[in-house]
Amino acid sequence: MKKIDVHAHYYPDEYLQVLAKIGADSHTVAGAPIIPWQGTQARLDVMKEAQVDVEVLSISTPNVFFDDRQASITLAQICNDSMSEICAEDPDHFLGFISVPLPHVTAAIEELHRALRKPGMVGVTLGTNIAGRPLDAPEFMPFYEELNRLRLPAYIHPMDPVGMPHARDYMMTTNIGFLFETCTAATRLVLGGVLEKYPDFPVILCHLGGAIPFISDRIDHAARRYEETRKNISQPPSAYYKKMYFDTAMTYGPVPFGCTLKYAGEDHIVLGTDYPFTRAEHMRTVPSVENSGISAEAIKKIFETNSSGILKLA
Repeated sequence: MKKIDVHAHYYPDEYLQVLAKIGADSHTVAGAPIIPWQGTQARLDVMKEAQVDVEVLSISTPNVFFDDRQASITLAQICNDSMSEICAEDPDHFLGFISVPLPHVTAAIEELHRALRKPGMVGVTLGTNIAGRPLDAPEFMPFYEELNRLRLPAYIHPMDPVGMPHARDYMMTTNIGFLFETCTAATRLVLGGVLEKYPDFPVILCHLGGAIPFISDRIDHAARRYEETRKNISQPPSAYYKKMYFDTAMTYGPVPFGCTLKYAGEDHIVLGTDYPFTRAEHMRTVPSVENSGISAEAIKKIFETNSSGILKLA
């Protein structure tokens, strides 16, 4: 059984250098220090310690989502080219999620196809907002149409929370803000009708889906009560949520994992560690799933089968 980690971050040096040149923060993500890539062997050593066999690498915040079109394209090409080189060097242990230069839709579709021709690229990574724009913004629909046509998975990662200034103290951006960014983004994809119109591209959510397993019934209730909530959808919101996949990053105890497992089911949970931002948790993630009391069949689905299906590895 291979353990496939869909939530593993990668920051190439050249990307960080360009970030600095355009005035973006190249040192921290919401107060947490960015750890540049230390080389393939160093990452393999950590993976072995954490009992992870395959990492699907992705750029975390701020990714490449900038209003400056050329900066966004340049950053995307740097990320995708360098990531694909790692995948080509060691295809048994590394895959990659493509960064696309949104909000520039035409350029994003062009870069998507360019990067797909490179080794190891198996999906795209999107932020929970794109340079402050919500994921259901009308201008993004041609991009989703292309993802849907390709049936290519979209891995959704939190960005700097929009409209949450009071969550910036006490490291609450990462501990609270990121989780509710995920909830907001996923819910806009649902209520905005994106997944109604484009149902064939899988969506992977970080951090056990934020609070979605807890608030899903409340959103369903709102859809029954308010026309505004259901105007773009033909099913209850939970029907769309439950088609999504939830990664195990931030499995800090049995309660959140158990809640998400009961909500989403063993067929819709995938392994994710959030390395290198949570090294201690990274080491606990695999054992925490193995020791959760679920069946060997369910463990295999979470560690390998579900991800293999989404990423078309089988």
